[in-house]
Parts: sequence; C-alpha cells; structure tokens
Amino acid sequence: MEDGERDHQPGKGNLTLCLPSSSVAPPPNNTSGGAATREDCWTEGATNTLIDSWGHRYLNLNRGNLKQKQWREVADAVNSRSDCAHKTDVQCKNRLDTLKKKYKVEKAKVLSGAATSWTFYAKLDGLIGPSRNKHHQLPQPLSQLLPLQALHPSAPKVEERGFDPGTSGSRDTTESCPNVPATSGGGGAKKRNRADLESPLRELAGAISKFGEVYERMETAKQQQMMELERQRMEFSRDLEVQRLQLFMQTQIELAKLEHAKNGST
Repeated sequence: MEDGERDHQPGKGNLTLCLPSSSVAPPPNNTSGGAATREDCWTEGATNTLIDSWGHRYLNLNRGNLKQKQWREVADAVNSRSDCAHKTDVQCKNRLDTLKKKYKVEKAKVLSGAATSWTFYAKLDGLIGPSRNKHHQLPQPLSQLLPLQALHPSAPKVEERGFDPGTSGSRDTTESCPNVPATSGGGGAKKRNRADLESPLRELAGAISKFGEVYERMETAKQQQMMELERQRMEFSRDLEVQRLQLFMQTQIELAKLEHAKNGST
C-alpha cells in the first residue's frame, strides 16, 4: 500500500501541474489583442510616407486609381519605417479614405474663411484639391504655339528698310535731273518722299493688325482649352465618386453575404 500511495501521489502532482498551465493560456491572447490595436495606430511619419508614396503613383497614373500591386508597394513603403506597426494594403486604403474625408472637412473650413492647422492639408490640397490641374496641365504659351514669323510678320522688314528708300529716292532724283529748277521740282520730291514714308507705315500698321488677330485667336483657343480641361476635371471627379460608391456598395454586399453565411452555418 505504501508503494501504491507513492505511485498515486506523483499522479496527483501531475494533475496540479496542469492547472497553472491552463490558467496561464489567456495572457498570449490578450497580448495578441493588444498588438492588433496598435496596428491601427498611425504615426505622423507613417502618414506622411503613405501620402507621398500614394501621391507619386497617383500622379504617374494621371490621377487614376491604384491597382492592388501598387497598393502593396505603398504598404511596403510604409512598413519600411521603424516607427509604425506593420500595415497591409487594405489598412493603407482605409487610412487614405479617412484622410480624404478629413481633408474635405478642413477644405470647407478654409473656404469659409477659417484657418487650418492640420499637418497634411497642404499635401492633400496639392493632390486632390480643386486647383491641382493648374499645376500640371497648363496651356502652352503663345510663343510655343505660334512660329516666330507669325508673331512678328513684317516688323523686321520695316526695320531693315527704315526711311532709306525716301532718302535714296530723293537723292537719285536730284542727281538724275541736275538742270531742273528748285522751284519746279520741290513739290514732286516732297510727294515722293511722303509716299515713300507712308508705304512702310502702312506695312507696319498691317503687321500690327495681323498680330492682333493672331493674338486674339490664340487667346480664344486658350480659353477654350481651359474650359475643356475644367470639363474633363469635373467628369473625372464624378467618375471617381461613382467608383468609390460602387466599391463601397460592393463591400457592404460582400460583408452582408459573409454575415448571412456565418449565421446560416451556426
């Protein structure tokens, strides 16, 4: 019996050792829960990296939507920092949506005359603000749209000729008719000089008039181009909003299906 009691006593000791191990099991779950909470935290540096990485690809796509692979690259850029927990591409998308909503609120404050102290306002305003196209899609200047000769059609000719024709003409007339009395030839020389002076002036006036017409046409074309760019911007904004709503609705439908399937299985 003593031997049997000795064999039975170690068994009880084994049972008592198992009890603490089961009571110690919950702390790792609590620790993992704390880690999940920290993953949702965004530092200012990580948010800056997110905006820079997303904005670079956003502009390269002509302000188009990023694909899944590009979102992974954005997440990799954020994860390269040491001051932030690991982020997935979905978390980066959600964070950017939150920033866009915050930007709309701050933009409304600025338009109402209030000042904003939000750190990321300037960056987002340059990327998705109403004035973003002005920095990336400006009409070509007049000097590039028109050749040099069209800008200055005949002004160089007037400068080259100057008033030499009148002077040389009067000199030739005097030298070719040395015996003509001064009183009889003075009126004809004055008329010829006046005609020689009026000819380049008429050319200059015509050149200025043509230049004015060309400039007016170019200004009209520039205004039309600006209107077309504004129309394209509005269409793009509308399409982007429609895509965002479609994505939101699709996500809600998928979540509802998952919830329904979960309830059906239970």
